[in-house]
Amino acid sequence: MKMPKKMIALTGFILATLVFSSASIADNSWGRYKWKTSGTLNLDLGHNVNSDWDGHLMNASTDWSISEPLGTWVVTGSTDPASCSPQSGNVQVCNYAYGDNGWLGLAQIYIRRGFTIIAGVAKLNDTYFKLHYYDTPAWRQMVMCQEIAHTFGLAHQDETFSKQESGYVNGLHK
Repeated sequence: MKMPKKMIALTGFILATLVFSSASIADNSWGRYKWKTSGTLNLDLGHNVNSDWDGHLMNASTDWSISEPLGTWVVTGSTDPASCSPQSGNVQVCNYAYGDNGWLGLAQIYIRRGFTIIAGVAKLNDTYFKLHYYDTPAWRQMVMCQEIAHTFGLAHQDETFSKQESGYVNGLHK
């Protein structure tokens, strides 16, 4: 399904340790953007990932669904991972070698009528995950969970990865 021309794509960059400067924010909402719901948000996650990412997508869906106001289900994807095109009413999750562009993962939300999210995509950049440093289950799971969270309308609560509380110091998990 094609997105309306008036749709705005908001892009959230996950730069993980590639973030050079950042600021903490008091809450974790991504502006006032949210899905239209009258209670529990039930959202399909389109599976457009290869076997390197299968378990991480399933774990992210299960973990996010523990929350009372949220239910996610992994369904057959409906886009080419290279383009990772949005599909109305769900989130498409894709992996592909998107290039040496500074991001491990990228989330985009598509909105209509002000602040209502109508679609989302979460892209996982295999260009970096082929590197020994990032090619770990911990990095894959962290980026998968975070990018999916952005498609719910959640922002970073804290982007200071060098702080001891984050569990990561100088990009390395303790």
